[in-house]
Amino acid sequence: MGCYSSLSRPNFFIRMIQDLFSFELVFTLFLFAWVFKADPRFGWVPVDLTLLLFIWSVCTGVLVFLAEKKRFETKATFMVFTAILFVLYILVSLTWTHGRIYAAQKALHISTLTLWSLMACAFIIASDKNRLARFIRFLMLLSIWIAAESTLVYIKGGNDVINALNSNYLALGYTMGMGLLISAAYCFLSGQSRPRRVLMLSLTLYFMFMLFIMGGRGPLLSVSISLCLPLLPGSNFFRSSKHKLQKYGIFIGILFLTLLFISITLYTRGLLTATLYRILLFLEPGMGSSAGTRMGYYSESYRLWQLKPLFGHGIGSWPLLIGLPDICAYPHNLIFELLVELGLSGVILFGLLLLAALKDFFKRNAGESIFYVSVILMMFSNAFIGALLSGDINDNRILFAAIGLMAFGRNINEKEGMCSYNGA
Repeated sequence: MGCYSSLSRPNFFIRMIQDLFSFELVFTLFLFAWVFKADPRFGWVPVDLTLLLFIWSVCTGVLVFLAEKKRFETKATFMVFTAILFVLYILVSLTWTHGRIYAAQKALHISTLTLWSLMACAFIIASDKNRLARFIRFLMLLSIWIAAESTLVYIKGGNDVINALNSNYLALGYTMGMGLLISAAYCFLSGQSRPRRVLMLSLTLYFMFMLFIMGGRGPLLSVSISLCLPLLPGSNFFRSSKHKLQKYGIFIGILFLTLLFISITLYTRGLLTATLYRILLFLEPGMGSSAGTRMGYYSESYRLWQLKPLFGHGIGSWPLLIGLPDICAYPHNLIFELLVELGLSGVILFGLLLLAALKDFFKRNAGESIFYVSVILMMFSNAFIGALLSGDINDNRILFAAIGLMAFGRNINEKEGMCSYNGA
């Protein structure tokens, strides 16, 4: 089908064909396979869906490089190099870890699935605005599908915690949170037509409603904080979009006030949604079993880190250190996990990766649309806050993907002319 410039606008049919046979479709399915792969409707697949989609996305990514003759852009290369150092340190820590089975599995997954999530975004998606836009579209479509499935479960199951697609409410909530952030940015921070903005506003409110009833406190908290990022004071980058930000700020204010009013009304009438009920558990002495358990994990993690503060106890050692079998277990906080298993050295290496991603991000995108910059920042914020509340390093592949997206730069798109191979 050839190549097209980033300035061209292919018609709907051509774009649909490009989407269906694109690298971004396969990669999005791989990145979020943990959300839907346990659904019985995919039971006919003879192998693990994450593994299948990982191999498929790697092969497709290689085709993209060969077809488009991509270059290793400086910032993306430095980011990937820093990530590889981080992964190598994890592999070296296998020599002193207390773990065996879980440690080996964790190291393998980080050095393949997690590292690929960052590399694919840094080298392929972030290097082409067309690919970035396509990736964002697929995230939106995936979020809509998950929200629809969750709605059906809610209609059938009442006011309980929602676990659609045989997944858990946290995975569903964090994925829908990504859709909410994208739809809000589409509505207020892009140059879309009025009908599309109305559609995106409706989707934003729909996603927020689902997060409010599903039972996940973390997803609601992370998306609420992330929504406010474009409004941070003192940002010279966003100053040129002051008019858009004023409308966006008014919407955010009205949205939060409305949620507060609804929450108070439901509380006074004794009609609590699953999420609101679990939020109110924070007011109890033990903060509920989930939050109370996490606080215990954090306290124990701090004690364990003090025993080996520099290099940690080794990857995958946390469950054995607290008396659990050699199984998948973690403190549900990325920083504590790094401190216990990799020590200050691991935290520093991860911090260097974040610095490499954030360095010159705004400078490189001077004059770029506020939409793309805001979406990348909000996606990163949403995933990072989620990593501080749940999951282990490997479970937070979306965080590493968002870090990889920070290799995006307006100047790259202009220099390379953006020739996208439509077959991949």
